Amino acid sequence: MRTIEVNNEQQEKLKLDFVELESLKDFTEFDENKCLFFEIVRCFIFFAVKNTHKELKFIEKRKIFNNFGRYFNAAPDLKFKCFVVAVFLGIPKIYFYCFKFIRGINKYYKLYCGSKKYYCPCCGNHIRHFLDFDFVNPKYNPNIYLDNYKAVVCPKCGSLPRHRIMAYFVQNNKELFSNKEVLGFSLGRSEKMIFDNAGIKYFISQFSGVCDVVYDIQNIDCEDEKWDIIICNHVLEHVENYKKAINEIYRVLKSTGFALISVPVRHSYDDTFDKFKVDSQLAREVYYGQADHIKIFGDNFPMYLKNAGFFIEEINGKDMPENSRPIVGPADYDDNVLYLCRKK
Repeated sequence: MRTIEVNNEQQEKLKLDFVELESLKDFTEFDENKCLFFEIVRCFIFFAVKNTHKELKFIEKRKIFNNFGRYFNAAPDLKFKCFVVAVFLGIPKIYFYCFKFIRGINKYYKLYCGSKKYYCPCCGNHIRHFLDFDFVNPKYNPNIYLDNYKAVVCPKCGSLPRHRIMAYFVQNNKELFSNKEVLGFSLGRSEKMIFDNAGIKYFISQFSGVCDVVYDIQNIDCEDEKWDIIICNHVLEHVENYKKAINEIYRVLKSTGFALISVPVRHSYDDTFDKFKVDSQLAREVYYGQADHIKIFGDNFPMYLKNAGFFIEEINGKDMPENSRPIVGPADYDDNVLYLCRKK
């Protein structure tokens, strides 16, 4: 596998992922009208949601003043032009609260009403439909969500496909967890439900909040081969030295144990993309898709697990029941594969 090299043209493309309209003139293959429309929607969110991030406010205000004329002229009809004016006047504030109210009703309806043909193995609820992931949010890069199926969120526990894939594995392999020391890094609500419902005792280590043990995953402060099972579900993209973190997981895992590991994977990348060492929230959104991500892993991520000494086995969403929506999504790098890692 080769290491990704990002040239100037690719940098411009990455910026376009965040709909930087100023660079459109140098990249004619993109649909400018689509970008203009989406930028208007971003302004809608800026006005509708209280945002205290100073840098983001400054950039959005600059775009508002610089691009209002462009938005208005690009609007295809009078109705759309009125929408543009409403956005810049801040009128959408009213609609935003209406939208939240309607979404609340919709959530209740999808959870309790109608034929319940879907199932969430994390919380054990049968539901009518999964909810759309709310990607139109200042902390996400919306372009990695636009072309993906987004109705993947459990309305009861908030689980995503990767959580439900893990739930099926745990439920079908309870004997592997019996009387074992389980360590979970940054477990979310749905992941805790998986183990609670299965009667499995676990210990949590996380960046902030209440936890059982405080470990830096890049330098785990415990003896070798202490833990039987380690859960690391979408954590490595948040840490600086992911290779050292993988080696640490290997070190503290018992020879008879295993680890469940997953990360955001963009299969169009050959290798891990972390070329831009950025400190601002906005730049991380641009390059890595989310405000708290500092890298995106490429197609060769399993190689790093093997290099650490693991024998790996894929737990694939394709093998799970379709009614739990164990699919790729909601973002294009949200893979539907978890890696079962054992020491060789």
